[in-house]
Amino acid sequence: NFGDVLIRPSKMTLRQYYVQVLSFAVHVNLNPHALRYVRRNIPFKRSVKMVVGFRSLLGVYVKNILTKK
Repeated sequence: NFGDVLIRPSKMTLRQYYVQVLSFAVHVNLNPHALRYVRRNIPFKRSVKMVVGFRSLLGVYVKNILTKK
């Protein structure tokens, strides 16, 4: 879980770390190839669960970006 930092990054702030992790998560989950794969290979009910999970993940990262220094 990249949302729980156990060792502080030495070359960036926690806010910068969370911005990078959020950027990576968005890139991986919302790129056209991933979306096309999900649409073709994952049952609709499961893909809805994935969207809900990703939405909650976004909320955690945004909260961390806004509150961490």
